[in-house]
Amino acid sequence: MSFPASPTNGQTTTLNGITYAYSASTNSWVRTPAPTYTGTVLTVLSTTSSISTTTGAVVVAGDVIIAGTVNVNTVVAPGVPKSTTTSTPPPAPSIGDIWYYTGSDLVFRYTNDGVNSVWVDITGPVRR
Repeated sequence: MSFPASPTNGQTTTLNGITYAYSASTNSWVRTPAPTYTGTVLTVLSTTSSISTTTGAVVVAGDVIIAGTVNVNTVVAPGVPKSTTTSTPPPAPSIGDIWYYTGSDLVFRYTNDGVNSVWVDITGPVRR
């Protein structure tokens, strides 16, 4: 589906479950209702799931600084590096997690071989 070719001001259309209204003054389609910002709260109405680093309800190309608490009401995406000084891997890993074992200078990735989920050494060749 696509947007109508010759829209009229205020005309609405729905694509992938999201409603847009045409604005003649800006010659553009605007999501309705628009995401809102009310003083200190930004509300994003999209429920788009993230399946990569370029998809999701909110995608930020650069760094993000969060000065307060982050509340996550679902699964945290894998790939966040963890490190330990013991030979015991971090608890509750997710597929794709990275673990740096500082005691032996080894890097592991948590993966699934189709049968088992295991930590695999991905350190590579060691230069001497």
